[in-house]
Amino acid sequence: MGRHVAVRKKRPIRNSLVASVAVALIFGVAATAFPAVSAPVEQPLTAEIQLQPIVAPVGVSVPFERPVVTTVAAPIPVDDGRMSLAQFIAKYEHTYQVLPGYSTAECMALFSHYNYQLVHGDAYSAPGAQDVWLSNTWSAYDRIDASQPARRGDVVLWSGSFGAYQGGGYGHVGIVLEDHGGTLLALSQNPTPIVRLELSKYGVLGYLRPHNLKQ
Repeated sequence: MGRHVAVRKKRPIRNSLVASVAVALIFGVAATAFPAVSAPVEQPLTAEIQLQPIVAPVGVSVPFERPVVTTVAAPIPVDDGRMSLAQFIAKYEHTYQVLPGYSTAECMALFSHYNYQLVHGDAYSAPGAQDVWLSNTWSAYDRIDASQPARRGDVVLWSGSFGAYQGGGYGHVGIVLEDHGGTLLALSQNPTPIVRLELSKYGVLGYLRPHNLKQ
């Protein structure tokens, strides 16, 4: 029979203990040399908002503010296609106007344009400016005596036989812009182009006041 030999197993307790101590020492040294770094903790972003009142510049509405609307009843202007006095002045002031058959810019050219283009007046026959008053009847004008104040848009006529603007016996004609008492601010031509002149009332025969003049 074979001889039975009992084999005694080594207990690993001592070796395990030594290994544990070694691992602990290694980690201890590592922890001392490289301290643990914790991950940064994100902090919530906060901001302090201070609401300031909106101050709008003068004449500018504050956003989102309901505007105040004021409704004013007004007549609707009707454009009948006729030229206004202001448009007539803008068109002809500082220009020379000459009638067909004439070689010079006479005062009657100013009246002719005014009568036909602005007033839409009657055809007329007048050798001179004074004859517009003396020898014609008008359906588009009222005749106003020279003793009455003139109005803007009136046609003013001077005598050719007396007064300040006899014009070699033909007289003179202009368009009133303002009545200054003893003088008139008027559109006039001859010897100047059509310009505004302060003219004496001395020798005025009267005024022709247009019906329904557009200022």
